[in-house]
Amino acid sequence: MSVFHGDLHKAHSFACTCQRTHSSPIGEALIGEGTLACLPQVLQRLGIGRNILVVTDEVVYRIIGEKAKALWEEGGLSPSFFVFRCPMLPDETAIGQVFVAADEKVDAVVALGGGSLTDVVRYVAHRIHKPHIPVPTVMSHDGFFTDMALLLIGGMKTTIVCEPPTAVIADMDIIKAAPVRMNAAGLGEMASKLTAVADWYAAHLVRGEHYCEEVENLMQEAISQAFATSDGVRSGDVAALQSLADALYKSAVDMYWYGSARTGAGAEHHLTHYWVMRHAQRKERPNMHGEEVGVGAVLVIDMWKRILAIDEKAFDVEKAVQALPSRDEWIKMVEKGYGPSAPEAFKAQKNKSFDPDERRQEIRRILNALPALREKFSYLPDYKDLARRLKAAGAPFVPSQLHVTREELIDSVLYAKEVRSKYTSLWIADALGMLPELSVALADDAEALERELTV
Repeated sequence: MSVFHGDLHKAHSFACTCQRTHSSPIGEALIGEGTLACLPQVLQRLGIGRNILVVTDEVVYRIIGEKAKALWEEGGLSPSFFVFRCPMLPDETAIGQVFVAADEKVDAVVALGGGSLTDVVRYVAHRIHKPHIPVPTVMSHDGFFTDMALLLIGGMKTTIVCEPPTAVIADMDIIKAAPVRMNAAGLGEMASKLTAVADWYAAHLVRGEHYCEEVENLMQEAISQAFATSDGVRSGDVAALQSLADALYKSAVDMYWYGSARTGAGAEHHLTHYWVMRHAQRKERPNMHGEEVGVGAVLVIDMWKRILAIDEKAFDVEKAVQALPSRDEWIKMVEKGYGPSAPEAFKAQKNKSFDPDERRQEIRRILNALPALREKFSYLPDYKDLARRLKAAGAPFVPSQLHVTREELIDSVLYAKEVRSKYTSLWIADALGMLPELSVALADDAEALERELTV
């Protein structure tokens, strides 16, 4: 068993050369074989009471619920269980059900299951001011270690910052038994960091956002560590899965260090938030988050390569300024792209500017930054190579594998930037007047990639 607590990647705080102090507030993280039995000791060590509400779903309960209950009772805990019927959505209904189940006697709330369930538990625990402890049954994304709850509110994928987990218990004996595709989704999550870091650095050059080399280095270390495990993840090798879990942990710590999800989520997440919204409007079962953002990363790398190929010296700035929509045109566009969720998009973009001079200045800043971006982004793989790595690990690599249609893919490229105010490659492409052409080109490339890799 490997136990991580109090090391550099967790409860450590240090003053950085970037003039910020970086720290991670995760209370304790246990990653290894047999850690399920450690929950009673962890709670005792942290001074948390014995009455715990365990939130899980019917599939997980059938597989591991009785074992967990017996282990935790043997360790002196008094667990009560709330079991969701499958499938569950992380929406207002699920949140309300856990609120009702969490009475005033509860000392802590344990999330035994996957990412969406953990998001609901995290939010409810935050609202009732109780510790929450994720016990993931798959290693599908880094959200188990973060303070962010991704919820469907009003049909829109919404990120709410909550309290960080008091502890995380990742038992490899459980995780290795999960379907290959579920753990391969964790590699998709780490693939998304490639494009998130790229978008972050671009925002630094174009918009002056804070940048820290130390923070980037930790994320790049986590990315490399994750992809070194790809073969082992597919075969269910415990050492590989444990290394992937540690990489996802480092990814979460990196975001804590920076103070937001900027280093771990960019345009690839915004594309997938749009897909989630469209599918939720049709009452369709959501895909795994890690799978979605991995496919999103393939698309965004393709997009970045096209942006970087622009000849900044020959670019017609005035033509691009004139092509950008007016406020009225933009409102109609958002209403078309978002349907009943349009009010949430308007809320996210309440500070959006339509001033031609500001647009002109932004375009010039982008063009001036392109040489530095080309040099910096030499680390980005070809989008086809990334797709091959995901396929080799057993993960999806094109939108159609996630039931995203060609129309939805095109719409997401056109509209997904409105999901968040965060500055990404989608906003850069929009400022340059590239989105209509890009949306079709990326859809064509995805279809060609599917034909090439599924022969």
